[in-house]
Amino acid sequence: MTAVVVVHRSRSDHVPHSPTSQEELNIDADNDGVVSDQELKACFKYLSVRVDLLLLQLRMENEMAIMFRKLPLFVFCMVPFFLALLELSPPTLTFDVHQHLYRHFGLSEIQNAEDLEFDDIYRYMSSFADLNSEIQASSSEYWCEDRYSENKWDSILSVPYVTCASPRQHALGLSREKDWRWSSIHRTSAPSGNSTSCQDNDAELQTWLLDSNITCATYTQVCETEVGIPFCPKTCGYCKPWVYKSLKKYPKAQVSVSPVLVYQTRMEIADCRGFARTYQSTEPNTELWRMPPMDGTRNGHLIYCLDRSKQLADEFAMERECPPMALAGRCVEGKLRVSPKSTYLGASVYPTLLVVPHRDIAQLTKLKWLDVQTESVTISTMIYTEGIEVFTLFAVKFKFSRAGNVGVSFSFISYRDLIDSAKLRFVTCLVCVIVGSFLGVVINVRQLVKEWGHCKLGNLIYELASRSVLLVFAIELLTSWSLRNLMSVEYQRLVHSLLEVGGASDGDKVLSVMTQIDGATSWMMSQRQAAYAVMCVQFLQVILYMSAHPKMAVLTDTIYGAGIHLIHFVIIFAALFLMLGWMAHWMFGDYIQGFSTFSKTMETQVRIFFGEFIYADGAELLSDRMSSAYWTYAATFMAVIFLTLLNFFLAIIVDAFCDVKEKLGKHPLISGFFTDTWRVAYISVKWRLKKLPSRVLFIAYFGELVRLHQQRSWMDLLEPEDKKEDDDNSCDKVCAPPEAIIQGVDGLTEDQLAWLVAYYYSLSPSVLCRRVKAKVHDTVQQAPTPAAEDVKVHDMSRQVLV
Repeated sequence: MTAVVVVHRSRSDHVPHSPTSQEELNIDADNDGVVSDQELKACFKYLSVRVDLLLLQLRMENEMAIMFRKLPLFVFCMVPFFLALLELSPPTLTFDVHQHLYRHFGLSEIQNAEDLEFDDIYRYMSSFADLNSEIQASSSEYWCEDRYSENKWDSILSVPYVTCASPRQHALGLSREKDWRWSSIHRTSAPSGNSTSCQDNDAELQTWLLDSNITCATYTQVCETEVGIPFCPKTCGYCKPWVYKSLKKYPKAQVSVSPVLVYQTRMEIADCRGFARTYQSTEPNTELWRMPPMDGTRNGHLIYCLDRSKQLADEFAMERECPPMALAGRCVEGKLRVSPKSTYLGASVYPTLLVVPHRDIAQLTKLKWLDVQTESVTISTMIYTEGIEVFTLFAVKFKFSRAGNVGVSFSFISYRDLIDSAKLRFVTCLVCVIVGSFLGVVINVRQLVKEWGHCKLGNLIYELASRSVLLVFAIELLTSWSLRNLMSVEYQRLVHSLLEVGGASDGDKVLSVMTQIDGATSWMMSQRQAAYAVMCVQFLQVILYMSAHPKMAVLTDTIYGAGIHLIHFVIIFAALFLMLGWMAHWMFGDYIQGFSTFSKTMETQVRIFFGEFIYADGAELLSDRMSSAYWTYAATFMAVIFLTLLNFFLAIIVDAFCDVKEKLGKHPLISGFFTDTWRVAYISVKWRLKKLPSRVLFIAYFGELVRLHQQRSWMDLLEPEDKKEDDDNSCDKVCAPPEAIIQGVDGLTEDQLAWLVAYYYSLSPSVLCRRVKAKVHDTVQQAPTPAAEDVKVHDMSRQVLV
């Protein structure tokens, strides 16, 4: 087979070839206003075809056809992917849970509090514990020992109600009602459970109180303390078993399944340096009797210096000397040891479980549990939301700075158990994603092999990568999720551990369960982050799909056209932005919180950049000299960053957009997206009915002609010496005679080409050119070509056409 390769360049010395006027060449022979394929075929010897226009049109049609073939499979993958993620972590439900907890525990008040001290944190601990008990379905607010409950009648409202004057709950510190004290109730005849097996243990009581003369009968005050419950059950009426009566229905959907757990991280004490060492070694002066303890020997340190790089390694947070009259069960070797060390998330922490919050917090306050060595303290609890199976690990953290300021932060980490229909939907959706992604990978590999060299390889390779990423992530998510225990199992372990604890010192058991729970929530956060990255990849894939149509590709084409300018813009913008940020941080960081750290300075500048404010909080407190410096900085930032560079950025984008729009105007065959969608569907059907060769063969042949047309030797690049300033002989038209196209595209017949050209001529007459013969006698190179992809041309043999 031979192919005629024709390259046209417009010349001013061309002379017309017959016929020379529209009257002589009438394509519409029957004058019906429509040029048929047969009429066009009859005029082929006088016409040539604009292959450059057809190349752009065929590429667009091919890419749109591919897009519409792939888009259903893409939607089939993404819709169940989104549904699976919504089942795994429903944002609407989770936000509702978090919002209720945020309001219930008064986080806005503690966040906005200023000048927090240790006493404020103790008070918030107490408040937090009270609020936590409100959402504990097992708290004394909702249950009363049956022996202490009493039905009464409100004569004013004419309604019955239940009272619970429980001296036992008062002894445990669960109630602070004075009327609930054992001495106030005088329940000498109250039921006391199984009284036959219930006996007082005077010996243990004497050991505990370090008094051999005390008995339960003679020391009835013990009934008003928790000591009376295990040692004097018969005298106090605290004999087992206990039967409880519900005071009212639990009214909330959220349930706290654990008491409040507080834990702190502590720092090692180190030797003082600098002035601290000098101050520490100040000698006493006996004359300074008005300034104790500066007038005598001090058996302790004035100040404590810390090594903030090391965590405390002691087995207990603190130890206090016990006096001789201390309770024997509380002290070990004459010392009260507080908060044994535990490990949580790889860090050494010192936990305390607030089983009886008011008593436990009073003890911590008395012991000065928070001190100079405290690096941070966290108050946490675990919440279950019934109905949606959401488990939330909630924590409020107080972190102490070097200067003693307290930073408050909080975290909600929620995990949803998928059971019953939710589990079925999740698994079904992920299976659909896996099947669809696998089919997408197979289709992309097949297309990549079939159309290698004739398609946009970058887009196709990215699509293959995006399908592969989605496939791998869906398999990993389904596999790792199926191997994990339900969160309800971990919470059940937590409840069992709480039933085994004997007091607040057993917070280590709760922390061990919390570590398992945190592992599950950490897995969830990792999956959310990975899913977000996968969605970003698919987001870019949608942009590439939409770029199949030139007018929908304005976004990508504009960014591509502005790319090199944007790179240079980003370089200068980043340099100036960082430089101004460093200047502001160093100059105003001492006085304005928004500039106190470099990261906060960057955040402040970004907010100024977007016009949120220009007058930073705290700037009004600056001195006159510093205020002048601030306004100099603000004016420089606004002039350079906001007014100049921002408008440079907009100018770069607008200029690139104008170039893209101008190029679209030179393509007469392109219409709107919906019009071209209909045309692509129509031409695809007709293409099959007419049995035309593949578009890929046309694109390959036309692409080679355009490439040869665009080739220039170094002599062609030189301007002629007689060229005028406004003279431009260059021409972007690339035309070829029908006979050359028939020979260049394998399997194409004259009738098929006539129909194809007639169709595109009906869209725009620009697809045809009139032939012109050149003065220079060029000949056409006849070269054997095995396929349309293998096109050759001889530089000295060209037939010049219009």
